[in-house]
Amino acid sequence: VNRNELIARIINEIMDTINDLNNENIIKKYREKSFLIGRDIVFYEKNIESSGRVSDIDDNGYLLVQTDSGSKKTLYAGEVNIKW
Repeated sequence: VNRNELIARIINEIMDTINDLNNENIIKKYREKSFLIGRDIVFYEKNIESSGRVSDIDDNGYLLVQTDSGSKKTLYAGEVNIKW
């Protein structure tokens, strides 16, 4: 087996798979595989601790959270901790 040919085939297969995906399918799979939806979490905004429950993941991949205080938040980035 020629290593260069093997590597080229692997890369081509990966690229074909990536090109067949679209954002809608990726987000759908992400939602299906997410262990955060329905979980109570703790998160920080501007060094202030807040908590709530993850209600969903939006079409951009952001977490949608219903906070304990009743407001709705969209978490774009950062770290969350699951409340045990």
